[in-house]
Amino acid sequence: MTNSNDKLALNTLRVGTALTLVGLAASVLGFGSPVFTWLWLEADWPEHRALAVDRAGACALLAAIPMLFVPRAWLGLKLAALWLLLVALATAATGSWYPWLAPADHASRILAPLAVALWAQRRSADAPVQWTLRVAAALTFAGHGVAALLGRGLFVDYALSVMFGLGAEPSQILAERMLFVVGIVDVACALAILVPARLRAVAIWMAAWGGMTALLRVYYAGWTQWPETLMRMANCAVPLTLFLLWKPRPEVSP
Repeated sequence: MTNSNDKLALNTLRVGTALTLVGLAASVLGFGSPVFTWLWLEADWPEHRALAVDRAGACALLAAIPMLFVPRAWLGLKLAALWLLLVALATAATGSWYPWLAPADHASRILAPLAVALWAQRRSADAPVQWTLRVAAALTFAGHGVAALLGRGLFVDYALSVMFGLGAEPSQILAERMLFVVGIVDVACALAILVPARLRAVAIWMAAWGGMTALLRVYYAGWTQWPETLMRMANCAVPLTLFLLWKPRPEVSP
């Protein structure tokens, strides 16, 4: 029988995934996706056909949202995850800055709907479900951590923006040092979440940091970038789901 902790965890994952799908669909409809870029510029598709495929993908993401709350809608969630995987691969194919990091960066948003589908299919948050969530969180944090260690320019800009907002004197060197520390912590968390022990402190830190870095998008570029924040809600929801699942269960008297 599913207890209240598991229900809360499942609903947390559902809502976080739904917000992610809304953000991704809005971004595709407003600005296009890397799939469109690859089809049009690399595969030489006509622009209108590439755009039609892109918009169909966005509509598929929106159609998958109610399926998160329907127990047997596995196929729709799997198709949504497949589209998100294609977006990640297209990002890698068209990117210019360490494109091989893209699939890892997108891991939580790809695997979150699959975790919901698997959870519904197995009717419990058993080991396969939890390991899907663990791997999703680990890959995302590892990808972001490596990007920070490599000194990604956008991340440096975020660090400078935060320092300025806190009233500190912006410094390129200090921002790069901060980013290096962040990268080490992110990679360490990625490894720790894969430890068989249930490290709730690691999970809640990953959830909090995932939420904070998602909000940085609108803090840095303004509210017009709300799709960029929403599409990263899975980065918070996935480890938060693990934190809730790993809450100690009360002992039942014989």
